[in-house]
Amino acid sequence: MAMLQPTGFNWYFPGLYSCIVPFHDINDFYFSGHIANAAIFCYLLYGLTVRNPKSKLCRYAFRFWVCFKLPFIWTMMTVTRTHFFIDLASGMAYFGISVIMGEILGYYVEVLVLGRQTKDRELYFYTPCRVCGWSNHKPLLLIDNAEKNAQAHALGK
Repeated sequence: MAMLQPTGFNWYFPGLYSCIVPFHDINDFYFSGHIANAAIFCYLLYGLTVRNPKSKLCRYAFRFWVCFKLPFIWTMMTVTRTHFFIDLASGMAYFGISVIMGEILGYYVEVLVLGRQTKDRELYFYTPCRVCGWSNHKPLLLIDNAEKNAQAHALGK
């Protein structure tokens, strides 16, 4: 059941190193949509769990997907040789990119199209700083001393 390689494609090392593209003789390489979709579903269930903290169904569904379903898919895709490890890791990377793009597009839809203010938006995964607006949990680790001094001077501290 080996397929012939299409002509006109570079299936060998082109001189550019990559972590997620194989340059050896292989036809079947892509990111794992199974892992990416399962991780996105876990992210969705986490959001429902945060939104409904008293719901046992949301909490159990989230735990089931994180503790059983995601590892099961990872194991079965590896054991049955449907995907290689790098395909699964690329699926997790695609999940991260999808979440970031979803957050960005969600901002445009909620703020620019629907006209919601920050206080009216549902922010489950981060709380922006009321002073600077950063959504990082520990923003002071990411700024240098000059910026810390400038912020302290601006705030009158």
